Amino acid sequence: MHPGDQALRTVAATLTEHVRQGDRIYRYGGEEFLILLPEQTIAEAATALNRVRTQLHTLAIEHRGVSPQAVLTISVGLAASPPGHRVRSSTLVAEADTALYEAKTTGRDRIALATTLAAQPTNQPPWPPSTVSNRRHDRTPRHSHRT
Repeated sequence: MHPGDQALRTVAATLTEHVRQGDRIYRYGGEEFLILLPEQTIAEAATALNRVRTQLHTLAIEHRGVSPQAVLTISVGLAASPPGHRVRSSTLVAEADTALYEAKTTGRDRIALATTLAAQPTNQPPWPPSTVSNRRHDRTPRHSHRT
């Protein structure tokens, strides 16, 4: 098996291990996943995804081509629909895509909140602040459908 395929399987298994039974994980593009976390708050979703991020660090999967010491990491674009507020799925995907681009361009290995979420007041985040980006600027994603 190709090392990249094995890495994707490991990421998928780690995602499955750290989400609830009713959550859904889909492979969405070459090396991207779309994860649906129904009825979770932004903080709960970020906490679950940060557990995945931390677990992947622990596994220390070699990331060839970056550097000899590089390990596989994940960047997350997080978008949500507040309870009682209807949002088109295409809008959520676009917001998550923009947030993912933000996570990748601000250092990778982090969680970025969609602009609509970053504008909402929140309590102290339960994940390490250095791993979360919530800058409030609009950015057009270079690639659509990246989450």
